[in-house]
Amino acid sequence: MLTFAIVASFAALCSAVSTNCGSGQVCPVVVTARTDPASGNCSANASTIRSQIVSGLSSQISGVSANLITAINAKYLGLTATTAAQTCLQIKQARPSATSGNYWILKSSTPVQVYCEMSMVCDSSRGCSSLAGGWLQVAKLNMSNTSQSCPLGASGVGNTGLFVTDVTSGIRSCRRINAAGSAADCNLGFLEVLGGFPYQEVCGRVLGYQWGSPDGVTVTRALNEAYLDGVSVTSTPDPAVDGSWWQHRTHVWSYIAHFSEDSSTGCPCCTGYSGGAVPTYMGNNYYCESGLPIGSTWTTNLYGSDQLWDSKQCGNLEAPCCSGPWFCNKLTSSTSNRFLEVRLCLDESQTTNEDVSFTVVELYVR
Repeated sequence: MLTFAIVASFAALCSAVSTNCGSGQVCPVVVTARTDPASGNCSANASTIRSQIVSGLSSQISGVSANLITAINAKYLGLTATTAAQTCLQIKQARPSATSGNYWILKSSTPVQVYCEMSMVCDSSRGCSSLAGGWLQVAKLNMSNTSQSCPLGASGVGNTGLFVTDVTSGIRSCRRINAAGSAADCNLGFLEVLGGFPYQEVCGRVLGYQWGSPDGVTVTRALNEAYLDGVSVTSTPDPAVDGSWWQHRTHVWSYIAHFSEDSSTGCPCCTGYSGGAVPTYMGNNYYCESGLPIGSTWTTNLYGSDQLWDSKQCGNLEAPCCSGPWFCNKLTSSTSNRFLEVRLCLDESQTTNEDVSFTVVELYVR
């Protein structure tokens, strides 16, 4: 039908000017449009004109076919296993109107179905692109949903069953299960498998609550140690490939819980902080907040009136820290063989001193 329409339009043009050509002459269809057919532009070489017509038609039909194939591919990209995309971002770029939902993308050349977030804009001030959407959802936990439960733990290091669902004052959250533990520990984590998915930007949020008297960040400790009281997000090699993967962690983001709203101890962004330089591996990629109100005496209980890292109810000293909960970190290079890891880090006893529980964890990559 498309070819017929093109030929018909050329036939109409020749018909319009053929009465002005002499006997045996033909209308050169490929000439530019003219308003006065009587002005000439006829040709006595019919075979030359015929070849020009065929060549012009073939070129235009090929161009139309290529554009049509591209349009069809864009329309169905990611909708089936046979039309799997490379990434969620590729789908968004090919089809800007794509909405959030399940799509097919390739994981190490194998089609798998994933959830793509197609409208979210993450924090471009942290170096990420301001493009909306194109994010692969890696983790989404919200403990206010009673059908969800706490993650088991990091099976990669044998730490399964480390979190327990706690309900205190109507708040469902995940906290460490070793209530009597007192040793510094930052291995209470769970791994989100990403091997085979290329990504360079990481976006996410964590929300939680404070128990007792967490100490914030300990600047003298390494990334593998309990360098903070709170939640640590890191990128790691695949444990199945790298036998010493924990030694090759890279920092993505830190959610720090510090003692009190009227104290700057342990919170590097607080006014009056004097605890030493922030570790270079952490840089400015962190949020810090306390849930203990100004003038309050600490107990080992849950401080349920002030959720951590939500940028609300910040004390005066915390004002410079009052941002979050969403973060975005652009890694130095694209990777397709690294995991994202979330660890709950604490260095003192839960029963007599401190704890942190988390209620929301969301992670996206692109």
